[in-house]
Amino acid sequence: MTTSLDIISHPFTVILIRDKAAKLCRWPEFSTSDFDDLCQSMRLYLIEKSHQFDPERTTIEAFVSRGVSTWMRIYVRYKNRFKRRKNLDSDLSLDGTVVECADESTTLASLLTSEDGRRRRCDFARSPIDQFERREAVEYVMQHMASHDRALLEHVAEHGVKSAARQFHISRRQILKTIARLRINFEKVGLNHG
Repeated sequence: MTTSLDIISHPFTVILIRDKAAKLCRWPEFSTSDFDDLCQSMRLYLIEKSHQFDPERTTIEAFVSRGVSTWMRIYVRYKNRFKRRKNLDSDLSLDGTVVECADESTTLASLLTSEDGRRRRCDFARSPIDQFERREAVEYVMQHMASHDRALLEHVAEHGVKSAARQFHISRRQILKTIARLRINFEKVGLNHG
């Protein structure tokens, strides 16, 4: 009998949830601070649906993939519906809200800058120093990686997992496991999902 703990602690589940949460964190509606909350919400959804898992009909991987995809559709639909809702509890409008600024009355819209928009979209430009440090860290990890792993990772980055599976004659699952194993090396030098 497979329990809900078996499902959410399965290595495939852990990797998939981290990947999906990291992808969602790059969307304008989310930020990197939402990463842990998104992971937890996905795990809770899988626990709620774990009673539907039948090992005779499907594998854990298929069940988890379907469950996480369903959760993402539901969650994103809910967020979009909430944004479009007309009667929000706070009637805050950028054009209609007047504020005092330097002894003048002005609207919130006139006070916002393009920097505020980039911050809202999580579209931060990295400083040249940050870019340099990031390139150095990636180069360091790539130099200390086995040549086969490096070739696989470069192929996945340029052409995708499906193409790499064909090129290297291995399954996509093996590629995802290799990527998860290599991700640890990148995280050790400070390159994580953010």
